[in-house]
Amino acid sequence: IRTLQEQLENGPNTQLARLQQENSILRDALNQATSQMESKQNAELAKLRQECSKLMKELSEKSEVLQQEEQQRKSWEIKAATSEKQIEQLQAYQREAEVMLQKRLDEVSDELRKTQSSYKSLVADAEKTKGQQQSIAELQAKLLSSEAEVKSKLLELDSVKGKLQDASSENTKLLERIKSIEALLEAGQMREAEKDRDLQVVCLLTLASCPSRLQEKTNQLSALEKEATQLREAVEEQKVKNNDLQEKNWKAMEALTMAEKACEEKLLAATKAKEELGQQLDALQMRTKQMLLSALPGVTLSSHQDYDTWLQEFKEKTVGMLKQQMITTEPSDSALKLKEAEEAQSTLQAECEQYRTILAETEGMLRNLQKSVEEEEQVWKAKLTASEEELQKSHLQLKSLEGMVEKLKADLQSTDQLKEYTSLLETQLENHLKTASSERQNYTKEVGALRQLLSESQEQLEAAKTEAQKQSKELALVRQLSEAKNHVQEGEMVGLPAESSEPALPKARLKTQLEQNETLAEKEQILRQKLAWELEEAQSLARSLQAELEKLRLAKHAAASAKEEAQHLKVSWLCHDSKKKLTKYLSQAATKLQELLKVTQDQLAKEREMVTKLKEQLQETVQETMVAMSLPL
Repeated sequence: IRTLQEQLENGPNTQLARLQQENSILRDALNQATSQMESKQNAELAKLRQECSKLMKELSEKSEVLQQEEQQRKSWEIKAATSEKQIEQLQAYQREAEVMLQKRLDEVSDELRKTQSSYKSLVADAEKTKGQQQSIAELQAKLLSSEAEVKSKLLELDSVKGKLQDASSENTKLLERIKSIEALLEAGQMREAEKDRDLQVVCLLTLASCPSRLQEKTNQLSALEKEATQLREAVEEQKVKNNDLQEKNWKAMEALTMAEKACEEKLLAATKAKEELGQQLDALQMRTKQMLLSALPGVTLSSHQDYDTWLQEFKEKTVGMLKQQMITTEPSDSALKLKEAEEAQSTLQAECEQYRTILAETEGMLRNLQKSVEEEEQVWKAKLTASEEELQKSHLQLKSLEGMVEKLKADLQSTDQLKEYTSLLETQLENHLKTASSERQNYTKEVGALRQLLSESQEQLEAAKTEAQKQSKELALVRQLSEAKNHVQEGEMVGLPAESSEPALPKARLKTQLEQNETLAEKEQILRQKLAWELEEAQSLARSLQAELEKLRLAKHAAASAKEEAQHLKVSWLCHDSKKKLTKYLSQAATKLQELLKVTQDQLAKEREMVTKLKEQLQETVQETMVAMSLPL
C-alpha cells in the first residue's frame, strides 16, 4: 500500500516533467515545420497559380467543347427520338409480320389438311385398284388355264395332223406302188387277166374310197387349223391386252406409291418449314432482346415475359434511362448506343427481308404442291376409268374364248377317232417292219461273213507284198555283190578264166526268177482289183435289193391296209421271188469269192516256195561270191 501511495504521489510529477520536455521538443519541431511549410506553401501557391491559369484556359476550351457537345447531344437526342420511332415502326411491322406468318401457317395447315384428305382419297382409290387387280389376277389365272388347255389341244391337233400327213404320204406311196405292181402284173401275167381285172376293180374301189376319206380328213384338218389359228390370234391379243393392263396397273401402283411418298415428303417439308419458321421467329426475338440489352446494359428485364410486354417494358425503361443519361452521362456513350441501335435496326430489317423471302418461297412450294396433287388426281382418275373399260372388254373376250374352247373340245372328240385309226395303221406297220428287219439282219450277217473273207485275203496279199519287197531288197544286195565281183574279175581276167564262167550261171537264174516273181505279183494285183470290183458290185446289188425289200414292205403294208387277199398274195409272191433271186445271187457271189480265195491261197503257197528257193539260191550265190573274193587273196 505504501509503495502504491508513493507511486501515486511521485507519478504525476514525473509525468509532468516528461510532458514539459516533450512540449519543448514539439515546439521546436513545429517552428521548423511551420517555416518549411510556409516555404513549401509559397512554392505550391506559385505552382497552383500557374495551374489555375492553365485550367482557366482549359475551362474556356472545354466550355466551347461542351457547347459543341451539347449541340451534338441535342442532335443525338433528335436521332434517338427518330430511332425510337423507327423501333416502334419496326415493332409494329414485326407484329404485322407475325400476324401474317400466323395467317400463312393457318393456311398451310388448312392446305395440309386438304392434302391429307386427298391423300386418303387416293389411298381409297388405290385399295379399289388393288381389289380390281385381284379380280384381274383371277381372270388372268383363268386365261392362263384356258390358254394351257388350248395349247394342249393345239399340240394334240399338231400331232394328229402330223400323223395324218404321214398316213396321207404313205397312202400316196402305196398308190404309186400299187400302180407299178399293177403294170407288172399286167405285163407278166396275161393268163390271169380276168382275175386281175376283178382285183383291179376292188383295188380301184378301195383307192377311190381312200382319197375321199383323205379329202374329208384334210378338210376337217383345215377347218380345225383355221379355228386354231383364230384362237391363237385371239389368245395372243388377249395376252397383249392383259400384259398392257398389268403394266398399266403396275405403273398406277408405282405412281400412287410415288405420290404417297411425295405427299409425305411435302408434308414433312411443310412441317419442317413451319418448325424452322417458329425457331427463326424465336431466334429473331432472342436476337432483338440481346441486341437491345447489349445496346442498353443498364436495363434489366425478365426473359420469361411475352415479347410484346417485354418490348413495352423495355421501351418505358429505355426512355427513363435516356432521360437520366442526358443529364448525367457524357454524350459519347449516347452516341455509341445510338450507333448500336442503328446497327440493330439494320440487322432487324435484313432479317425481316429474309423472312419475307422465306414466306414467299413456302407459298410457292405450297402452290406447286396443290397443282401437282390436283394433276395427279386427274391422271389417276383417267387411268382408273380406262382400266375399268379394258376390264369389261377382257370379260367379254373371255366369254367368247370360252365358247371357242368348248367348240374346240367338241371338234377334238372327232379327232380321237382319227387317232384310233392311225394307231391301227401304226401296229400293222410295226409288224411288217419287224419281219423286214429280221430279213435284213440275216442279209447283213451274210455280207459280214463275205467281208471277213475279203479282209483275210487282203491281209494275205499284203503279206505277200511285204515278202516280195524283202526279196527285191535281197536281190539289190545280190546285184551289188555281183557288181563288186565283176570288178574283181576284171582285175583277174588273165589268171582265172575258168572260174569266171561258173558264177555267171546263178546270176542268170536269179534274174529269171525275179522276172517270174514280178509277173506273179502283177497277176496277184490284177486278181485283187477284180475281187474288189466284184465285191463293190455285190454291195451295190445288196443295196438295191434292200431298197426293193423296203418297197415290197411298203407294198405289203398297202395290201394289209386295203385288206385284199389277192393283192396280198401277189405281193407275197413278189417278195418270195425277190428273196430267191437275192439268195441265188449271194450264193453265186460267195462261191466266186471262195474260188478266188482258193486261187489266191494257191498262188501265195507257190510264191512262198519260190521265195524259199530264192533264199537258198541267194545264200549259195553269196557263198560263191565270198569264195571268189577269197581266192585271189
